[in-house]
Amino acid sequence: MMWARYYYIKESVFYGDTFKGLLTFPELKKLYEENPDVMPADSFAYPFKWIVEDSPYYYQISKEQIDRYLDSYKEFLLKNGSTLRSYYLKKCGAYQSIDCRKAYEVWFELEKYERSDMDDGEIYEKSELIHLETMLGSPEKAISMLNEMLDRGYGYDDFPPQLFGDMAYDLAKHGMFDEADHYAALMMFYIGDNVVQSMKQCAYTISFKLTTAPAYAYQLFCKCMNEWIKLKNPSYKFHFANAANRLMKKMCSDGTDEIELSLLPEFELYNQKGIYRTDELAEYFGRLAEDIAEKFDERNGNTM
Repeated sequence: MMWARYYYIKESVFYGDTFKGLLTFPELKKLYEENPDVMPADSFAYPFKWIVEDSPYYYQISKEQIDRYLDSYKEFLLKNGSTLRSYYLKKCGAYQSIDCRKAYEVWFELEKYERSDMDDGEIYEKSELIHLETMLGSPEKAISMLNEMLDRGYGYDDFPPQLFGDMAYDLAKHGMFDEADHYAALMMFYIGDNVVQSMKQCAYTISFKLTTAPAYAYQLFCKCMNEWIKLKNPSYKFHFANAANRLMKKMCSDGTDEIELSLLPEFELYNQKGIYRTDELAEYFGRLAEDIAEKFDERNGNTM
């Protein structure tokens, strides 16, 4: 019963919709607490980390509940003889979606702790730190950290491809468009056609490609649309809708009134002809992004 739920959560987190994993985790946690000898602690730590990481992406999950998850994860680490490095790393990651200032404060706490057996592997932890450095610190230092890992013998394919999408977005915000294009290309190469788990980073890429390569931004939009329609993750829904809104507005201003798309019938504006007005799409995506943003702001208690 425990392992079945473990693999179900893993499948949902890496290949499907994390919402299913969030619903299943309380069952796994209860079974683990009642039968602590059935599953090794370092195995149970993984779904615990995944839930802590993904719960902030759902405005339906309160900030208080997220903090309870984090507190419970902290207790779990201490009970199993681990340092709190993983706790602060996950807390920093969680608060990137809630309060960036608090995430920045937590970032400095994790440096007080050495790595332990319960922590993520070096490559994953380093990926998190590179992302945080790009977003909250120095993009030049982040690139240097990545290059240092490559010099040690790691390859680009050792890193989660989402890292490159996050780096591309933050580098573009700093005006480093050549570097942003480089890392965006790496992300797209390594995710291939599986855009589900990289939907947020694909949305980031669409946004800055409006400056560097508008035609590519449109191609990526088309590639992602049907997967986006099926998603339940509201954070991913928001980021893509926000990027699509900007794309459609640009196409309107450039004189493109209509586009042809082959979309799933579940799409709210679906029509059998597959012809859509860019101004109507811009309005739809903008309204949706605003609606989701308001729900997150209410949950977060700020206007982030």
